[in-house]
Amino acid sequence: MKRLIIISIFLIIFFNLNRCNSTCNGENPTLKFYNNASNNAAVVVTTSDTSTLNISTITPGSSTTAQSYTAGTISFVFTITGGAVYNYSYTASNCYDYTVNIGDSSATITTTAE
Repeated sequence: MKRLIIISIFLIIFFNLNRCNSTCNGENPTLKFYNNASNNAAVVVTTSDTSTLNISTITPGSSTTAQSYTAGTISFVFTITGGAVYNYSYTASNCYDYTVNIGDSSATITTTAE
C-alpha cells in the first residue's frame, strides 16, 4: 500500500510538471528592442529565412513591439545617432521571447520562455 501511494504521488508530480512545461506549441521566437542609449537608435534585423526588418528610429527610453520571427540565426545591426555601428548575432529557439537592451556602446540580450 505504501508503495502504491509513493508511485501515485510520483505520477501526479510528473504529470503536473510535464503539463507546466508543455505550454509552448512550437511558437516562433519573438524579438523586442529597448533603447537605453542616450540618443536615437536605428536597427536592421535579418532572420534565418533572410527576412529583413528595418526599424528607423527607436527614441531613448522607448521600445519596439515584439515581432515574431522564424527560429534560427538572427542577426541585427544597430546604430546610435552620432555614434558607432554594432553587429550582433544569436540563435533564436522556438518558444522563447528575446529582448535586446541597446546601450550607448553595446547591447545585452535577455531570454524568457513563453
